Amino acid sequence: MSKNDKKTPPSIEVKTNYVHAGVVRDMFKKRDKAGVMPIGMLTTDRFSGPAKKLLDERDVAWAEIPESEILESEKSEGE
Repeated sequence: MSKNDKKTPPSIEVKTNYVHAGVVRDMFKKRDKAGVMPIGMLTTDRFSGPAKKLLDERDVAWAEIPESEILESEKSEGE
């Protein structure tokens, strides 16, 4: 049984800055220790090429969503 087969809800790691490979490795270490790997990671900035590669190797989805799109969405919901 893999660590993600437990009855733990899936999670998404969210960052608001540039994500380089070191950030991804640190997140993997922290999550491995906790026994829960996220199903995805998103940032309001960018991922480096090596960071994307590390995420792809572990089948962790990733997305770059500009903060302006999130703020615009929140503004629309409030109208």
